[in-house]
Amino acid sequence: PPELQQELEASAGAYIPDVTFRTDNRDQVLEQLFDMTRQHAKLQRHLFQKERWDFFMGVEIGTDRIHHVFWKFSDPNHPKHTEHPRYSRAMLDYYKLIDQQLHDLLGQLDDDTLLLILSDHGAKAMQGAFCLNEWLIEHGYLVVKEYPAKATKIEQAAIDWGKTVAWGWGGYYARLFLNVKGREPQGCVAPQDVERVRTKLLQELEATTAPDGKPLGVTVINPSGSKGSSDLMLYFGDLSWRSAGTIGHHRLFLDENDTGPDDAVHSQHGVCLLYDPKRTWGRRFSNGFGLPDVAPTILRLLDQPIPAELTGKPLEV
Repeated sequence: PPELQQELEASAGAYIPDVTFRTDNRDQVLEQLFDMTRQHAKLQRHLFQKERWDFFMGVEIGTDRIHHVFWKFSDPNHPKHTEHPRYSRAMLDYYKLIDQQLHDLLGQLDDDTLLLILSDHGAKAMQGAFCLNEWLIEHGYLVVKEYPAKATKIEQAAIDWGKTVAWGWGGYYARLFLNVKGREPQGCVAPQDVERVRTKLLQELEATTAPDGKPLGVTVINPSGSKGSSDLMLYFGDLSWRSAGTIGHHRLFLDENDTGPDDAVHSQHGVCLLYDPKRTWGRRFSNGFGLPDVAPTILRLLDQPIPAELTGKPLEV
């Protein structure tokens, strides 16, 4: 609401939603990250103290950005590990700031308030990027009318769609699409051939080796089949290799992210902590507990009904 925006800006200045982090100007990123995170904490304190809340949530994007920009300086096992007098302390210093903010928040909570700390993913060192569309070109699944002179997004490349069987979008995992006749504007794969083509394609992908000659490791997930979803989701090297969706590299593996400097990739296991000041014991969440279970758990803790359409199950606490 406009009146809330005015109130927040009067309290802490123009809101900083995020920082530009895929850049080589790390000094600027570091300064902006700390400024943004301090501002977010100030605004959360302002709002938390203003009302009597049933449920209060704050989000901090900086814990993601710090990994992408400074992981190689903090991790001796990173393939591009570099020591730096300032950058090698960046992640530690940032998490000290986060810990201090959590300490301050705990000081404001009474014994009837639970604290849940949650991340939507983990992080780890990025080995590089696997160029899925370059692989598809090499194996004849993707045909270009003209190979680009520089790295080009697939949607901007000169693709011969009448001869193209498959293409992919990049990211931390790959979304692979088949050019199915009757579904795509210039589809060439008959619907009855989809499973055969998909099986053959996967067998060839699974035989791919990483630059060190060892198997790349291809994990396959079949999407739900909802409208607009890809035909396959793939991730490589247990997510250590990002998927590059661009073409024009003349090689299958990149040392860097194809969308800008990046030191880290997302990993499957994030953080989930539940603190109850009335309980002195603790236990680990079960291995089966995942993101879909968070909302039902919160609703149960608030003694609220859980909608039937939620797929997760509440944690018994």
